[in-house]
Amino acid sequence: MRESMRRNGVSALILAGAALSAGALGCTAGADAPSLTVVASEPGPGGEHAANRPLRLEFDRYLYPVFVLAGAEGEGIRLFSGEVGVPLDARYDVVGRALELTPREALSPGVAYRLEVAPGGVVGLDGETLDAPLAVGFWAGLPAPMVDTPQAALDFERDVAAVWAGRCGCHGESSEGRVPPALTEAALVGQPSARFPGLALVQPGQPLRSALVRKLLHDYPGLRGEPMPPSGPLDDDAVRRVVAWIEGL
Repeated sequence: MRESMRRNGVSALILAGAALSAGALGCTAGADAPSLTVVASEPGPGGEHAANRPLRLEFDRYLYPVFVLAGAEGEGIRLFSGEVGVPLDARYDVVGRALELTPREALSPGVAYRLEVAPGGVVGLDGETLDAPLAVGFWAGLPAPMVDTPQAALDFERDVAAVWAGRCGCHGESSEGRVPPALTEAALVGQPSARFPGLALVQPGQPLRSALVRKLLHDYPGLRGEPMPPSGPLDDDAVRRVVAWIEGL
């Protein structure tokens, strides 16, 4: 009987979450200022999600990173089982325009959870927020098999330089005049950007404070000069490799 009551309660929660999600997923505040929109979520409303996998919300635009972290630490982004809160760690996947949320405590398989995001819990770079609270109810499933493979540190010459090899031929050996800086580790890391005052070409540990990442993201707001490479954007995995290299510096 308890199991039946619990599932009925969760069904109601899922319906409520789906209704709230529909507003966030499909509506806009107006043609002049469209609201921030969630375009995909893992898990989806009413779905099952491996207990050891991060939760993921993908948005229709780039986010303001400061608000991502503040929302997870405050009241803007919350995970519940019943009335019990589960603390979260947040990570911003700028390439996928996605928020990844990892519970600090293991989720219990077979137990119902709900993820809640307040309208101001996440903010787009344009200042727009969700037009309604987002709530996603889901079940924690069995943990997914995990392969514990040690990750070697990314090496610039081996892992990063190959990303733009043969596609960026306009870079010289110096940054004097209008010649772009050489694409070498020494010429990039910690060196000031001429196009983006106040930013380094590569700021160790801070991809979004690195002009290089903004140039690789062809549609990132405020782009100055030509994107990299000018022939067309790199695939997402290649840009993520550059981001991961910067995070590891």
